[in-house]
Amino acid sequence: MSSQDHLYSRSIAAIGMTTQKKLFTIRVLISGLRGVGLEIAKNLILAGLNTVTLHDDSIISLYDLGTNFYISESHINQNRAESVVSKLQELNPNVSVNIHKGEITQEVISQHSLVLLTESDGATLRRVNSICRELSPQVGFVSVEAWGVAGHIFVDFGDNFEVSDRNGTDLKSYLITNISKSNPGVVMIDEKQRQMLQNGEYVRFKEVEGMTPLNDGRERMVTYIDQHSFSIDEDTTEYPDYVKYGIVEEVRKPFHYDFRPYEVSIKNPEELKPFIQSDYSKENRPPHLHLAMLAIRKFQEVHGFLPEVHNEDHANLCVIYAREIREVSSQEFGIDAIDESIIKNVAKYARLQIPPVTSIFGGIAAQEVIKFTGKFTPIQQWFHIDWFELIQPTASIVDSRYHDLQAIIGEEGVNKLKSVNLFMVGSGALGCELLKLFALSGICCGSGELTVTDDDNIEVSNLTRQFLFNMTNVGQSKSECATRIAKIMNPEINVTALKNRVCPETENLFNDRFWGKLNAVFGAVDNVHARVYVDSKCVWYKKPLFESGTEGTKANSQVIIPFLTQTYSDIPQMSEEKIPECTLKSFPYAISHCIEWSREKLSDYFTSGPGELNKYLENPEAYMQKLRSMRNAAMQVTQLKQLKEYLELSKISSFDDCIAVARQKLNELFNEEIRSLLHQFPPDAKWSEGGDFWSGTRRLPEPCIFDTEKEDHIGFIEAYANLVAFNLNIPQNRDRNYIKEVVSKVQVREFVPRKVYIQLENSEDQQPQPTGETDIKLREELLSWTEGFSLENAKPMTPIAFEKDDDTNFHIDFIHTASNLRANNYKISTIERHKTKVIAGKIIPALATTTAVIAGIGVAEFIKYTLELELEKMRDSFMNLASPFILFPEPRPAIVIKSVEYDEILAAPKRAYNDGFTKWDDIVIDGPCTMGELVDTLKEKYKVSPLQIACGKFCLFNQYSRDNKDELLKREVYELYKEISGDKTEGKTSVGLILFAVSVEDKAQMMLPPLKYIFSH
Repeated sequence: MSSQDHLYSRSIAAIGMTTQKKLFTIRVLISGLRGVGLEIAKNLILAGLNTVTLHDDSIISLYDLGTNFYISESHINQNRAESVVSKLQELNPNVSVNIHKGEITQEVISQHSLVLLTESDGATLRRVNSICRELSPQVGFVSVEAWGVAGHIFVDFGDNFEVSDRNGTDLKSYLITNISKSNPGVVMIDEKQRQMLQNGEYVRFKEVEGMTPLNDGRERMVTYIDQHSFSIDEDTTEYPDYVKYGIVEEVRKPFHYDFRPYEVSIKNPEELKPFIQSDYSKENRPPHLHLAMLAIRKFQEVHGFLPEVHNEDHANLCVIYAREIREVSSQEFGIDAIDESIIKNVAKYARLQIPPVTSIFGGIAAQEVIKFTGKFTPIQQWFHIDWFELIQPTASIVDSRYHDLQAIIGEEGVNKLKSVNLFMVGSGALGCELLKLFALSGICCGSGELTVTDDDNIEVSNLTRQFLFNMTNVGQSKSECATRIAKIMNPEINVTALKNRVCPETENLFNDRFWGKLNAVFGAVDNVHARVYVDSKCVWYKKPLFESGTEGTKANSQVIIPFLTQTYSDIPQMSEEKIPECTLKSFPYAISHCIEWSREKLSDYFTSGPGELNKYLENPEAYMQKLRSMRNAAMQVTQLKQLKEYLELSKISSFDDCIAVARQKLNELFNEEIRSLLHQFPPDAKWSEGGDFWSGTRRLPEPCIFDTEKEDHIGFIEAYANLVAFNLNIPQNRDRNYIKEVVSKVQVREFVPRKVYIQLENSEDQQPQPTGETDIKLREELLSWTEGFSLENAKPMTPIAFEKDDDTNFHIDFIHTASNLRANNYKISTIERHKTKVIAGKIIPALATTTAVIAGIGVAEFIKYTLELELEKMRDSFMNLASPFILFPEPRPAIVIKSVEYDEILAAPKRAYNDGFTKWDDIVIDGPCTMGELVDTLKEKYKVSPLQIACGKFCLFNQYSRDNKDELLKREVYELYKEISGDKTEGKTSVGLILFAVSVEDKAQMMLPPLKYIFSH
């Protein structure tokens, strides 16, 4: 794998290797480098284009500091493009970043694949778009404007533009269980799978027995029926009966789009497709925004400039233009009556650019440029959206770097942002984008303080989306590097970097005092476990949490407000499906099964095995004593077999020996094990009730015949031999010709069928397991061999630590070749190495474009919260830029736990505390007090009688316990907790207690919120 493949690994996981290679050829001209243009340039350079040409002859003003993250006050009065070109080039040395000055001529346009215009005017847009369309091949065209709290994007990829993949999902394949003889034919798939094919998609059949005419390789269109069946556009009534087997694979067919020129499309924007409706509470908003844009373009054409900020006369004139346009237009844009406030809100702020909005539009527009490769569905052709909720009627204009933002949210709003105390967990891709937005927006740039923590260091694979870092930062702390650069962006920001993970083990640092001073928390971590923990702390301390996450082109954000909304943990998270043991070991039917199997083998062979050997060599007598004390003979046998293998292995001393070991292992895994399985279950094997054993998800395998000319075969030998050499500290060897020469002389052992023990679904057909007597006999043989084995020349081994991002360590090479060999055993389609790496390394696909968008959305919502807007004006978000799809639903209200008149399990009523409560609620007990005093308070004040009181997994009080109950009642609660739990956490002022109780009045079981016991103030 090349260094570029490593650098772009997360991007490749999102868009694929083919698209990434296409990006390497794309040349883009970006005109306009204020906030949104700079965002686009940053995102495209990170994406790895061939060339990005910057065009902006404007001079930097003080106001540019509000959205330009690469300039300082020293750049004022200098050229915009010249001031940022060196910083943009640092983002990615593989991209050519240069400057064009002067007019954008046809000659200039012809040197590029696509032209993107921002801060432009109608005449220029029409002229440049027309030139792009006249050239051959046609040059792509994108226009984007971020006008204050509204904006729009226009896309024109010419006539007959081909999209090879509209949504970016993996191609699907299914195992067939039946095909009907009917018109149309109905295909049934195995019940263990769930088919996701949609109407109009295409499939291809193979390996069907009986109804063989379907194996002709022809593509057939499907119609969805349910999750286990679909029909095909074919009459199968005259075909032979379906017998068994068969695979149906999705076929991706190209889709063609015809775009309209700018001058045509602007007058009829919904000719090709309706506007994207992102917020259904803003009915008919996109047509209004489009009309507002037309009015402002006319104002610009008539007067030579955009309407002035807060200028009521200019705004009113735009309203007049809007009415005129609508009256003379053949299209009414679906508007019954013009809403003047919408026109004015766009007009009054059209000269402004604010950080969250430029980040959002910069991400979306950059993703549209990436779509010029033919990957994903482009916008057709207009996209409009607004954040009018941010507008404060008392906003004023000020001569500072926050000019644009203050003109929208007002001086009081800016001051509130400056004074907040924030905590951001994580400073990777999302954290970098958020830090940028905090610095540009003045957040924590006054009396407030920002604390950022991340225990991770910068790696090469981070650099294509974590834009605050470059190659010189590799190995440095993410939080320290990111905050240092944020301080350069805005010296006023008060930020502290920590390198600690937020988890139970760090509660001495992140204690009650720390959480108590916070106004809000931003989650910027990439795993569910960490998110759940941070969410739980925000619930406990009653802190708002702004949570976001991305995966490739998909992203979501959640506004979590104490007492008002659901929390992160309230929303079910998708968990990884566990592969059944029998599927993994004996009956794989998907490439993911083969990869997981290979990942386990890597760990078994090169980590666990060497580790067990080292334990034995360190103290053989103690090791054997511990092994003999195990009560399970089968487990003893397994461990002794492994030890025997590695004791023998520890004595080899040459790379040729490593090659011989690799050859034997390939034969064992991919030939002998398959032959043994077929010996026990031959191709005509039947179930006890008569059905075929090899059917459904049990695919009939075939043994591997070793061939040095096959890439996966020799690749496995190379990887396995080099990993053994690493374990044994023998010099490694990457000479393929030498490896081929040596391995061709290795003689593998003669095949002797062995008994295969597998777990089958049908209990009547379970294979007999070895008897205890068999295990004991084998154990004694192995013990005798081990104790008689000479340790002379036996040496400790160095276990590997799996690292997916080091493409020289053979870890992924082993998994890839092993999984492909196993896939070939079972006639499963193999995949490319980079896809294996994504699956085996559990790599989360990531794009800078998606991250920029969701970070902008998160900060926009945080500004709403800081402005103390009603919850009805705040929004969660869900998006998939591939589709493109963006949705802004209202935050989900907090779940109320209510009384139940009859609980089926208890066969009795359950009472909810306070006639209903949410997880945000708690019962606060001001201590210190004894356990007896606590029990009395609960009975007298809260009318509940405690049965048990626990803290975490520790029980502090049990009403029915007879042991020392009287003594426990006399103990101070927190001291009792510390004694039982051993907790030595410092800085605590309270603990959470879980209460199991019944009602004092009628003894009904109570549902209660946590009890917050405050023992120190």
